[in-house]
Amino acid sequence: MEASIALQLESVRKQTGSKGPGSFFTVDWARPDGNAPAQAPDCIPLPEAESEPMIKDAAAAQKLDPALIRAVIRQESGFRPCALSPKGAMGLMQLMPETAQHYNLADPFNAADNIKAGARFLKQLMERFHGNLKLTLAAYNAGPGKVEGEPVETLAVPETQSYVDQILKAVAQEPLNPQGKAE
Repeated sequence: MEASIALQLESVRKQTGSKGPGSFFTVDWARPDGNAPAQAPDCIPLPEAESEPMIKDAAAAQKLDPALIRAVIRQESGFRPCALSPKGAMGLMQLMPETAQHYNLADPFNAADNIKAGARFLKQLMERFHGNLKLTLAAYNAGPGKVEGEPVETLAVPETQSYVDQILKAVAQEPLNPQGKAE
């Protein structure tokens, strides 16, 4: 796993233009022009054998369905831990720099830490929107402020609507355990 992490960090350095390990977090996550670098082609998906224990741990800690976290990761990054969006969202759960900072995430490209922080954010949104999964997912995608102000209009934005629908569909397709919950 250490070799995989080293490759992912090197990919992130290439994407951000960082000069080395010491400069990564002292350099803006996005370029000076405000645009994040394009996705590097060598950012490979994390194997299920590695991601699944992290997902289950984060889900248990936040009392969330692992299927929800799994679906968010699939939709956000395709399980690529070094994913970096054009808007600056980072890692498996595509956390924005402000969100990463809020959850004291030292390395947003560390898969386990990114999943833990993303799960905490999902749980916080779930509580904020009183368990309404559609609003929670819309807030994760578009930002909580947009959903609080105009939830109906935010859910009508095609990108957000598609995002919410894709995740709900993925969660619904998860196999059920004997207690009737997705695993």
